[in-house]
Amino acid sequence: MLSEREARGLWLWVVAANDWSETSQALVGEASELSTVSRNLADLLDEDRPGTLPPGGAPVSVNRTALAGDLRVLAGAIEDQTAELRDRYLATAADIDAYRSILN
Repeated sequence: MLSEREARGLWLWVVAANDWSETSQALVGEASELSTVSRNLADLLDEDRPGTLPPGGAPVSVNRTALAGDLRVLAGAIEDQTAELRDRYLATAADIDAYRSILN
């Protein structure tokens, strides 16, 4: 059985870990969205539709192939960098549940 001081410490850990897990989950969600949007834009650029005007109507000279490639590299890097964070917040969520059950 935990002492009152240990239980309080464990409760503070659960609260902090829960906040961290929720923040991490939101960050991973935003990163996933950026990765998806980057790939979608790269696909549009690969369609290579010359003569298309951007919003505002002024023609812009763009190396579509290079930009599409850069966007795909960015999407891959985002996924790689957030993979560990995604895995960690899932493991932390399991820890939170286990520690909450100790407190109940």
